Formats: sequence, C-alpha cells, structure tokens
Amino acid sequence: MNTVIKLCKLIEKSKVYSLKNYKYFVFPFKGIYPINLKFLNEAVDLISLNISRGSNKIFTFMVDGIIVALPVALKTNKSLVEARDCNYNLPNTISFLQDTNYYKRKIDEKAFRRMME
Repeated sequence: MNTVIKLCKLIEKSKVYSLKNYKYFVFPFKGIYPINLKFLNEAVDLISLNISRGSNKIFTFMVDGIIVALPVALKTNKSLVEARDCNYNLPNTISFLQDTNYYKRKIDEKAFRRMME
C-alpha cells in the first residue's frame, strides 16, 4: 500500500475531539501515541520529494509539526524555522496571529529575521 493511502487511513482512524464548533483530530505524528518510525520515514521521503528545489527553508509550528519537519529538513539539507508562542526576548523576531477557529494566539518566530532572508 502506498504512503499516501496509508497516511489517509491513519488520519481516518485518528481520535477526534470537538472544541467549540471545531473538529480537531489528533495528528498521527503529534507524539501523543507511539510513532511507527518506518511509516514516518516513508512520509518524510514522500514530503521531501515534493518540496520545490527553489525552497530554502522548512517552516513549521511548534510541537505539532516538528516531528515531521525536522527529518524533512535533515533529508533535504534545508534550514528549519520553528514558530513558537514565546520569543525568548530575541531581537528582530517576527510576530503574527494564529487563528485555529477554536483559539487564537500570538506566534513569535524563534529564528532571527535574517534567517528568513
């Protein structure tokens, strides 16, 4: 069975929570449940093959995306930038609002502004 179909089946089986008027599913690579590393490697290979060669950064949100983004960055030899909800008082951080329909929060980019240039 190919990786896309396996990932779809895994998502279909994921636990779903209702938060206000929003259906939130527990992402298969969130780290709450044991992760099948063989399957994670297959997903990383698939994602890596589909990243534009012109891209120079892998961008992710803290916690949810890092389990997939880090191995993709390593495999593609691209810089990794992780958005976090705390800026650690770093100079020149970039801030934006994340609105997920069930909560809003201010996000500060962990990396320096020059990392995005």
